Amino acid sequence: MRTVKTESALEIVDQLKRRIGYDLQLCALAQELGVSHSYLSEVLAGKKTPGPKLIRALGYDPTPRYTKKANPDRGTP
Repeated sequence: MRTVKTESALEIVDQLKRRIGYDLQLCALAQELGVSHSYLSEVLAGKKTPGPKLIRALGYDPTPRYTKKANPDRGTP
């Protein structure tokens, strides 16, 4: 299973758009992924962010990953 970071939601939307354009219609893709077509449409339009169920259905791990940023004032992570 691939890991997706929160800021990678656009990558998920791009992946969905490619799948719709090639061999599936929106309703068929929504059914295949186990989500409603209205929800999928809102994700594709940027009105909603992909939720855990959709992320899992695409083969990603929806668990958020956190990394500590380096503190520029102290020079240490």
